[in-house]
Order: sequence, then structure tokens, then C-alpha cells
Amino acid sequence: MSTSPEDVRRDFERVVESLGRVPDAPEYNEHGAYSAMDLARHFADSLPISYDDAVHNLGYTISDESRGRIPEKEVKRDFTRVVLKLGHIPSYTEYNEHGAHAPQTLIRKFADGSSQYSSQYDDAVYALGYRPDD
Repeated sequence: MSTSPEDVRRDFERVVESLGRVPDAPEYNEHGAYSAMDLARHFADSLPISYDDAVHNLGYTISDESRGRIPEKEVKRDFTRVVLKLGHIPSYTEYNEHGAHAPQTLIRKFADGSSQYSSQYDDAVYALGYRPDD
């Protein structure tokens, strides 16, 4: 399927608006209609092409949050806030809707595969001291 640069640009801007920040490549792959590689093919101007270069050429900067530089303490605090707000442990979708950070941030920070849970999200929730099936 051929993609036009303008379609990819509009989609990227939609994702930025939806998240409230510039996504990193995995987040764009998750939330965008196109891939990070599509964005790089259209907007990166150096070889090897890169997502970060494309984002820069579109006039954006990838945030520290997207680069995983959020303190673990802050992510834990936010997850607890969402638990208290909802009155239960949030699903991936609920945390995506109510959390200040993307569920992928929670996974990157805490999922280590040491729990009995098959989902990386549930593994991260368990690592935070919660039982995902409660």
C-alpha cells in the first residue's frame, strides 16, 4: 500500500494530539495508522533513516517521557492514583485512558517476566505490588 507524505504527517499529528506529547517509535507503531518506518521513509533526510530524524524534520522533539526518563516513583504514584480513582486495578485500556503515562511506560519500567502472568502489563502491575486478577 502506498502512503502519501501528507497522510503520514496528518496521522502523526493526530497521534501527537491524542497522546498530548510526541510518541517514541513503538508508541507511534501502536497508536498510528502507519508505522514509524513509514514516517522515517517520508521525512528523514539522512542515511540510515531514523524515526527520530523524521520527528525532528517535522518540527517536533521526542519528550523525556517517551524516551523512558520518567522516574519509577512517578509512574508508581500515577498508577496508585488511577487505582484509587477507579476503585479497582485498571485494565491496560483503563490505564491508557486515565493514567498520566502510557501503559508501555509502565511495562518498560516494571515488567520483568518474573510473575506467573502472561501479559507484560499484568506482570508490571504485579511488580508494583498488585494482583492483576483482583
